[in-house]
Amino acid sequence: MAKTISARCQAFLDHWNALRQGDEIPSLKDYLARPNPSLQSNVLIIDFVSRQEIPIRLFGTALVDLVRSDHTNKNCATVFAPPGASDMLTQMAETLVSHPCGTTNINLAVTANGHAR
Repeated sequence: MAKTISARCQAFLDHWNALRQGDEIPSLKDYLARPNPSLQSNVLIIDFVSRQEIPIRLFGTALVDLVRSDHTNKNCATVFAPPGASDMLTQMAETLVSHPCGTTNINLAVTANGHAR
């Protein structure tokens, strides 16, 4: 059964798909050339350099509010590192960059204080 996504996520997906040229997914350059300001607060942009180095280029303000910390310019592989989580994260990132076909990921985030979003 398919999950329904929020109107905000759907708006982002609609914007993302509008950036496509043919069947290719948008590049970071395409995205940054036409950002939608109303969606930017929820954006996370990372670079995948290696399994140990995944710099966070942008950590949107809504994400900062969610986790109560700004992780921009930090290493994603070590920031989100409860036992086993960094291995899963790096494996996912490695898979995504080695199969650049676009993806949608819907998750429930729960902070250490128990705040769920």
